[in-house]
Order: sequence, then structure tokens, then C-alpha cells
Amino acid sequence: MIKPHFTARFQAFLALVFGLICALPAELPAGQQMSIQGIDAVSARPAVKVSIAVKPPRGEGTASLTEESFQVLEDGIAASGLKLLRATDAKDTLYMVFSFDSSRSIGRETMSRMKKTAREVISATTPGDKIALYRFNDSVILLSDFTSPRGELLKNLESIQRHGNRTLLYNAIYDSLERLKKEPAGRKAVIVFTDGKDEGSGFTAGDVARAAREAEIPVHFVCPARICAAKSLERIARLSG
Repeated sequence: MIKPHFTARFQAFLALVFGLICALPAELPAGQQMSIQGIDAVSARPAVKVSIAVKPPRGEGTASLTEESFQVLEDGIAASGLKLLRATDAKDTLYMVFSFDSSRSIGRETMSRMKKTAREVISATTPGDKIALYRFNDSVILLSDFTSPRGELLKNLESIQRHGNRTLLYNAIYDSLERLKKEPAGRKAVIVFTDGKDEGSGFTAGDVARAAREAEIPVHFVCPARICAAKSLERIARLSG
């Protein structure tokens, strides 16, 4: 009999590093396999979601798994509040909108780093997670909707180029929130890749902070530290949860 043991280390957006060890003390039937499919430390922070796939031997069903089947350790200390959710549970579906700044205020090196971060986040999600992609400068354009295949999403991400004379940051956040509000119950988040500058939006930082708070959708920012307009972004992130 095999006692599976998994170790994963990952970095969340806000430079928070978690050490997570997932162990299954109960024995599995011979031939049954388990693997970690993804780790989400963003959408429900400070909670962490670990997606695990169970593959039974051909012609057999999976073993019955409960919260008691698992032990979660963080830095060697048993974590509390463990909850087991089935992938078929619609309430556990993750909906993320990436809103990507493509204005000329973003340098080429910064653009490259932000794309790399976006790819890392995408690779850490599970197949059932839904991701949409906007890019914004003089206008806000939806490049990939939640129904787009991952390959198309990655292709559209790489296609983003720097151009335009304005940065409709707040308009982009507002449109992202409106798109998420149309989706059914589930975990939702907006992730904005930007330098924090806004030029010409019809909405203010206060407008989008209120909209996010009312919709109960957190807004996260990936922003180069040297050029980040920290105060306005911090206020939106804090008020949105």
C-alpha cells in the first residue's frame, strides 16, 4: 500500500510565500494515484485552495475521501479549517479576470515581466477554473472570455503590445467587475497588471472600489514597485477585500 505525500512551494502575488505540505495518512487501494493539479492563494486569501486529482485503476471507482482523510501542515504545524470540495461543486469554480495594461507608460521589460507572472498564474490554475482577459489603453478590449481554451488565452496574452496615448485603468477594472457579476455563484477575482496610472477614465478609484465592495469581488494588482501608484491601488485592494 502507498501513503501519498506531496510538497508544494509557491509565491502569491503580494510577495507572500507559503510552505504547504499535503499528506494522506489513510492508505489507498493498490493502483490508485493522486496528484496536485494546482494551488490558488489569490482568490480567497488568506485561505489557500489545493486542487487534487484522484485516478483510480481502470474499471474501479475512487476511494471515499473526507476531511479526515487529509492532514495539512504549514511550516510543520497542523492547519485548521480544512474543507473538502468536489470539483463538480459549482460554488467552488474560480472565475478570474486578467486586466492587462498595454499603454506606452509600461516599459518593454516591465511588460515582459508582467506577462511572465500572468503565465505562472495560469499554469497554477486547474482545468475547471475560468479565466477572461482584457487589455486596456485608449480603450478596453476583451481578448478572451471565460469560454476560451487555454491555448487561445495564452496566445492572446502574448499578442498584447504597447500602444495608445491614454490609460483607461479604472474603466478596465469596472468592466472586469461587470463581466464577473454575470457569472453564477463561485469564487471570483480581478487581477490587474499595471503601473497604476489612469488617464481619461470615466470612473474614479472610489467608483471602482465601491463597485468591487458591493459585488464582493476582490481586486488584486501586479505592479512594478519602482513605478507603482501605490496609494490609489492600495485603497481599491483594501476596500474590495
